[in-house]
Amino acid sequence: MARKNKQVTERFKQEPVVIPVAAPIIQTQPFGIGNYRLWAMLVFILAAGIYFNSGFNGYALDDGIVITENPYTKQGFTGISDIFSHETFSNIADQNAELSGGRYRPLSIAMLAIEYQFFGANPGVNHFINVLMYALMCVLLFYLLKQYVFKTDLTAALIAALLFVVHPLHTDVVSNIKGRDEILCLLLLLVCIIYYLRYVSERKFGQLVISLAAYFFSLLAKENGITFIAVIPLLLYFFFNKTIKNALLSVWPFVAVFMIYFFIRLSIVGLPQGETNEVMNAPFIKAVGDEALATKVMIMGKYLWMMVWPHPLSYDYSYNQIPYVHFTNWKTIVSLLVNALLVFIAIKLFSRRHVISFAILFYFITISIVSNFVFEVGSPFNERFLFQPSIGFCIALAFCITYLVKQMGGGKPAMSMAAVVSIGLTAAGSVLTISRNRDWKNNETLFMTDVKHAPNSAKTNNFAGITLIRKSELEKDSLKKDAIFNQAIPYLKRSLEIYPGFSDPYINLGNIYSQQGKLDIARENLLKAKSIYPGNSVMLNNLKYVAQLYEAKAIKTFAEKNTEEAIRLANLSLDCDPLSVNMLYNLGGYYLTLQRVDKARDVWQKALAIEPGNKMIKGWLDRISGPPTPIK
Repeated sequence: MARKNKQVTERFKQEPVVIPVAAPIIQTQPFGIGNYRLWAMLVFILAAGIYFNSGFNGYALDDGIVITENPYTKQGFTGISDIFSHETFSNIADQNAELSGGRYRPLSIAMLAIEYQFFGANPGVNHFINVLMYALMCVLLFYLLKQYVFKTDLTAALIAALLFVVHPLHTDVVSNIKGRDEILCLLLLLVCIIYYLRYVSERKFGQLVISLAAYFFSLLAKENGITFIAVIPLLLYFFFNKTIKNALLSVWPFVAVFMIYFFIRLSIVGLPQGETNEVMNAPFIKAVGDEALATKVMIMGKYLWMMVWPHPLSYDYSYNQIPYVHFTNWKTIVSLLVNALLVFIAIKLFSRRHVISFAILFYFITISIVSNFVFEVGSPFNERFLFQPSIGFCIALAFCITYLVKQMGGGKPAMSMAAVVSIGLTAAGSVLTISRNRDWKNNETLFMTDVKHAPNSAKTNNFAGITLIRKSELEKDSLKKDAIFNQAIPYLKRSLEIYPGFSDPYINLGNIYSQQGKLDIARENLLKAKSIYPGNSVMLNNLKYVAQLYEAKAIKTFAEKNTEEAIRLANLSLDCDPLSVNMLYNLGGYYLTLQRVDKARDVWQKALAIEPGNKMIKGWLDRISGPPTPIK
């Protein structure tokens, strides 16, 4: 028996037992893809590639506010403390007064200050960093989608990421250096979510710390990161099987971080001071009856349409590119029905934790803060407002494409059709994006292109006029300069047809007419601008310039012995610059020449009230003291 056991033992030594193991779980991919790192590299290359040509662009639109016209940015490292301790536009002439609401977005501007320290005013570097950050952000989005949203479907995650990468609406963010705040905010929010979801799974305290830090810095980049306080419990409910109660309770650390940010912001920016009556910053202020609400509802439909059909694109949609409408308008009715349908679908699929429900809710949550329903944001519609919400659209579209493949049996015809659709959408988006990047080359290309895309906007027409005025400054030939002025005038007049209460076109027309020597028309336009916006520094300087031109003409006319005409010109000069002591002094002399002593006395007394120490005026007043001399 012992011998038999020994033989059995030896047999097992010679023939080791193979223990069966469970077969590995293989994710079924409709297109047969499975290498995440390879596709992540593709996402990065595609994102960087389609925005590569933006690196050759210069500064455009609001880039000056954050770079070339921003003293803090141009101080480099030295200006960073001021950037973090002041409202974003506090040091920009005339901007703070014209822009509604306080803004505190120091992080992106601090980055630009660092870039300025090393590279100076170099738009190529700024654009390159924008593109690099966008590409990295898209990879993080792909990771989030693959790891949590589409856990068993890498194909759907890839399609959603690619659709986001190539969506032409994002050119308003990536090709505009000032859009750095949007990119940085979303990049940090993705870091926040990824590390928090890891913390939920692994319970490593360091992951929570990184998540909360990323959330805090995202708020310093742009305040719309607040919506992710609602997005985080949404993720926990849909993809971690948390109850609604537990999902909501788990978000308290982010609420605490937001409160810290809010008090910092409050101490620097303060509470909003009053309300603006300017339609360019309060887009619904002229609406009557149901127009404001109906127009906002209609715009929600426009947002959905622009995600589906992003053409034509414009940097501006302000008054009156999107006219006010009533609830009887068909666009409002369709928008109301479509958005209501989406809400219904989201609610219907909510208990099933369906990805479509998540996508819809993600869209509505992230767009809420810029929808003008919660509070007015100073713009009726803006492409960059869809930067975060478009993630929900891309998730829903990617799910629909892969779902149809599965419903059709997953055979080659179905996969081929889905591949063609996905590749076609990616290619179309890439072409439109690359083409749109060229429009952002500089202010001239952007403004002259988009005035065609948004011809009913007072702002696009005004900026087209400004572009031509600046172009004229480079022209030395007087005839060619005048021809450029004549091209600019119709745009500025069109701006005023759209919105007669817009001061800027009046100022720009005054600039043109003064250079053309048409002083009376220049004065008329500038005084209209003054009646609308009395404190505008550009307008006041232009009025002083026109006053000097009138004064020069008055002096010349007086020398030609045409005193009455000299008096008329002097009074026109004082219409433009009533505090000009020199003009008042001369006018008094003109009156005295005609023996109008009482008039001379009144004028010189006004001058002395402005400049009490003027000895020459005092001397003349002493000479004509006594009873008024009769006018001859």
